[in-house]
Amino acid sequence: YYLEDDMDCSVRSPNKKDVIHVLKDGERVAVTKRFMTRSIRETFNLFSGANSGVKMGITKFYTLRPKWVHTVPHQQQCACSYCANFDLVVAAINSASSAQLNG
Repeated sequence: YYLEDDMDCSVRSPNKKDVIHVLKDGERVAVTKRFMTRSIRETFNLFSGANSGVKMGITKFYTLRPKWVHTVPHQQQCACSYCANFDLVVAAINSASSAQLNG
């Protein structure tokens, strides 16, 4: 459930250099980071609803999360000071221009 794209529980990082090196079968392999789009509890509820015969608690489900799947969601929008300042300037210009047109 952590790695399946059709369940919409996590997405791949858009940055192709955003990888983590993991040991698989004794070899070091680069795996692309993934970010959760749902909370662990929501994902667990989907899992337990689809697999009602499996007895597993949320704690065990959380410990089975691969280390390349991060629970902190990635930023959809840039939050650097340059971009944030640009957005504030555009909002101020729109506010001022609508005040001049209305007044």
